[in-house]
Amino acid sequence: MLGSDAHLFAPRDAYRFRGTEQPAAVSSDPTAGVNPPYGADINYYLKAAPKEKEEVKLVISDSSGKTVRTVDGKKEVGINRVWWDLRYEPTNKSS
Repeated sequence: MLGSDAHLFAPRDAYRFRGTEQPAAVSSDPTAGVNPPYGADINYYLKAAPKEKEEVKLVISDSSGKTVRTVDGKKEVGINRVWWDLRYEPTNKSS
């Protein structure tokens, strides 16, 4: 991996779910936790930073190779993480 210019790590399973709100919660609850952002985390490695005008784009495809979503990535050297919200590309509103 360190010898390549870029490397995409195998993603972990991600699940769609509908969030719920608790009716009431105590703000000082010692059992309360913080969930990670909703969606799938995508981790990748960059050996060097892209040139100034180059962009990092991550293309998410379905099993047939059709693009589901394109996510802007970070340009930092080393390991980067972006979150995909498990949604398709937004539709264009036509007049």
